[in-house]
Amino acid sequence: MSDQAKDERTPEDMEATQASGERAEGGVDGDYEALVRLLKENEELKDRALRVAAEM
Repeated sequence: MSDQAKDERTPEDMEATQASGERAEGGVDGDYEALVRLLKENEELKDRALRVAAEM
């Protein structure tokens, strides 16, 4: 088992993240989209941490 976290996002998620970042830079919409993206990523990291803890 590796100690490094692997990126579980799909290519579509990565493209959407890049597109939203490019499209909304510098505005309130960009701040909102960044917040939503970070909240989603935070939930994914929590889930991953719980799975790793359960395996121990």
